[in-house]
Amino acid sequence: MSVNQYLCLSVRYFSEVKAKVVTTFLGIVEVKDANAVGLANTLTDYIRKTGLKVENLLALATYGASVLCGSKNSVFTILKAALPKLKAKIRKLTS
Repeated sequence: MSVNQYLCLSVRYFSEVKAKVVTTFLGIVEVKDANAVGLANTLTDYIRKTGLKVENLLALATYGASVLCGSKNSVFTILKAALPKLKAKIRKLTS
């Protein structure tokens, strides 16, 4: 049995053309390593591949998984080390 994992990415930015904040789909990326380092690398590599600058990343929004936003060794803490002004927005999934 094979399991494929994917990371769905969207971006929120201010559009000067529309004069408002816009949220749009950025892409779906296959995840090779689902640990914090692997996910952080997948995210930053894809951001660069699209022509965006990782340095312009202001916030990371997640659904609350510890690998994404935990206080130790998460995607957020890895990115925060390189981007000190980075903020996190965490949503808890409810059933």
